[in-house]
Amino acid sequence: LPSAGERTLEGGVRRRLGEAGMPTLLLDGDELRIGLCRGLGFTDEGRTENLRRAAEVAALAARSGIGTVAAMITPQETQRVMIRGILAGLPVLWVWADCPVEECLRRDVKGLYRRQQAGELRNLTGMDGVFEAPGFEVLRVDTSALSVEESVDAVWRALKMDASHDSGVSGSEAAKRGKTPKRRLSARNLITPGVR
Repeated sequence: LPSAGERTLEGGVRRRLGEAGMPTLLLDGDELRIGLCRGLGFTDEGRTENLRRAAEVAALAARSGIGTVAAMITPQETQRVMIRGILAGLPVLWVWADCPVEECLRRDVKGLYRRQQAGELRNLTGMDGVFEAPGFEVLRVDTSALSVEESVDAVWRALKMDASHDSGVSGSEAAKRGKTPKRRLSARNLITPGVR
């Protein structure tokens, strides 16, 4: 959801990756709409095409050895399935910056909820726009209960896990089980499209 904390989380993860000396591509939904995805609206079709383009860029980057951190509103399961298809064969850690809509309303970082309630904005995810909880395993980070550093720590721990790309256990499941990393963190296990 807007104001769930995904951009803050993205910034913290990217900072840690920089400190670790890892080349990382940042795909931010708002920034993509300024250039690559300019002109796409916020209809279901426009959102889906925005996400498709971001996923294609993430796949190209990963195949070139560049990790990608993506902060994107991905409200529908069909969109996530599409992204999973594009990223098939690539290691991906899906992160859900989960936050109750009431807290997102209170934060309202960009004033979107205020505009929606004033009738100036339509199809806002979580309000008059649909949001479907993920139908597959993701790393759920409750940004209303955890501090920024605790949230970043949760993602960082999952990234440092084997992330199932060798073991068959997803990074979020490995983190829950307390498994230790089997290999060093590499650019190939950094694609993290946001589910929010």
